[in-house]
Amino acid sequence: MAVLDRQRKTWLLLAVLALMVNLPLLHSWYLGWRVEQSGTDVTATVVQEETSCVAEGDRLLLPLRVPPAAGWGEQNGLCPRVDRETYDAAIADGQVTVRVLEDRPGAYAIDGEVGSPVLLIGTLVIDVFLVLMVFLSRRYGKPRTSVVRISALGDVEPGPPDAAYEEEGDGVVLVRGQVVGLEPDEVVLDTGLREVVVILDGFANSVGWQQPAQVRGRLVE
Repeated sequence: MAVLDRQRKTWLLLAVLALMVNLPLLHSWYLGWRVEQSGTDVTATVVQEETSCVAEGDRLLLPLRVPPAAGWGEQNGLCPRVDRETYDAAIADGQVTVRVLEDRPGAYAIDGEVGSPVLLIGTLVIDVFLVLMVFLSRRYGKPRTSVVRISALGDVEPGPPDAAYEEEGDGVVLVRGQVVGLEPDEVVLDTGLREVVVILDGFANSVGWQQPAQVRGRLVE
């Protein structure tokens, strides 16, 4: 039914959005796991004349170049943020051991590296916002649409733009609303607080998708 289809689409949209938000963090964790499990230790050279790796504030950025054996080609430069002990030792020795993924530039790990919490914090903030949005939507949003089924007593015809659900007695109702579902033997009209499934029972429907329609029918238990 249309109401269920919309609910599925809403949850699917939220799931896709949550996946897009969390994918960078998950990918970062996955690369870190791969480096730890399948990485190769190489000796990287400290390149103190590297101008693209400039310390900012109290951040210690260590300019490195991995050897050709890593298979990184021209993308062999690194600029990890490290602690003071690692920085001083690397500058003194002129080299440092780095675990890398061969043929995967930028995938590496180095003892003493100081990770940035920006990606984690940013992802958590957006996740909390998504959860809060879902909670507020379910708590204060539009009331759930109920579903009513009727058996048509005549053709489904074009109707006025205003939605209506009028009980005429003896289980007969007059329904006006937008067409939100079309099947060979059924039409679904949205009246606002209700979605009315109209069983055609041999009657015709001349109204298209998302067009205003009206029909009289008898309630189906």
